[in-house]
Amino acid sequence: MSTVEGLQKPWIRVLLALGLAWTVSSASVALAPEPPASKSPAGFRGDGSGFYPESHPPAEWGEKKNVKWRTRVGKGYSSPVVSHGCLYVASDPPELACIDAATGVIRWKVPLKSSDLPPDLQTQARANENVRTSCGYAAPTPVADESRVFALFGTGLVACFSHDGKRQWLRQLDPAKRNYGHSSSPLLVADRLLVNVHHLTGLDPETGAIVWNCPEAGESYGTPVRMKLGETEVVVTPLGVVVRARDGVALAREIAEDLGGDEYGISPVASGDIVYLGDRNTSAVRLELRGDRVLPKKLWSVEMPNAAYASPVVGSGLYFYVGKLAEYSVLDAVTGATVLERLLQLAPAGGEDKDHGNANVYPSLYAADGRLFISNDVGQTFVLEAGRVYREIARNALPEGSGSTPAIAGSSLYIRAGEDLYCIEK
Repeated sequence: MSTVEGLQKPWIRVLLALGLAWTVSSASVALAPEPPASKSPAGFRGDGSGFYPESHPPAEWGEKKNVKWRTRVGKGYSSPVVSHGCLYVASDPPELACIDAATGVIRWKVPLKSSDLPPDLQTQARANENVRTSCGYAAPTPVADESRVFALFGTGLVACFSHDGKRQWLRQLDPAKRNYGHSSSPLLVADRLLVNVHHLTGLDPETGAIVWNCPEAGESYGTPVRMKLGETEVVVTPLGVVVRARDGVALAREIAEDLGGDEYGISPVASGDIVYLGDRNTSAVRLELRGDRVLPKKLWSVEMPNAAYASPVVGSGLYFYVGKLAEYSVLDAVTGATVLERLLQLAPAGGEDKDHGNANVYPSLYAADGRLFISNDVGQTFVLEAGRVYREIARNALPEGSGSTPAIAGSSLYIRAGEDLYCIEK
């Protein structure tokens, strides 16, 4: 089966997006990077890595075990974002909610409609709202900084709010033309709000004005990954285009082959100056910045057992990967050599599960406290030791699931399940 044939629902594979960044270099491998700065933007999988170095969430939970609170938030594949003691969650029909992280109380909830736009944009916006997709409108995850939260919806609507729920601005972009809708999440990089709808676009976060467009970085289901090469901040798109964040200049293109063409959806994973692209065909590429050019150097390329929906993580010199049928693989992050392979008893391990139906490993992997968390969209989560030897720590289940990737803050784990958001805490 080819990579494209294996991607039955590529849109959802972005609910996966950006991997865990534990520092890897060609000479040595550190256990963990420096903790992210307190002022780092919070978005998909926290700071974008999926790694929570100072957090210690529970390893076990259930419907009535270690549940601190449960709040109805509605439908959507958007992941929760933790910022300033709040959780920001996007849902369908398009709305953004702010939830108190300690109590689960909804502080504010704002619907986003075409009628909120200036008159000259309302006609286009109403037409976009009539386009139906299998993932709805609320697949992208919001991103927040010190004073604002930004949300992007599949209709092409981009919104900015203050932390107290006051709208700062709205902008209508042309929606993506993907069969399964839009799922690539926004990023805050180099004082730009980056969104990838038709192509990668840089907005002014203060006003919503378009600062630059990068047509070379075409639309995809996946979220670009941010990297820093020297003092230059760049993003790498799922299609292998390296873009300078401040001005949108494409510094390199097609840095890895066999990415699945324009239907490609899984997000890249970055660690130091190395980016990992692809799923069934995964490549590790080192990037070197020279003036206005990035020179890619392929370190290795490996054919994985199957394509993936979930984005992998990198840590402790290892590359952790789970295929769409729950095939768990661990590679040496420096050489690409296979360290461990195992079929997880996590539906749909090999096919449909009699108790859970046709489950899918849609949520991205995430890690904390030396543990790797692997979930599916029916509420199951495996907790494994993040190492070279298979060691299962716990198996957990909630009554419903989601394609959304959970978020962690301190000792709390926030999981979207069905139309509810759970706070898991001892």
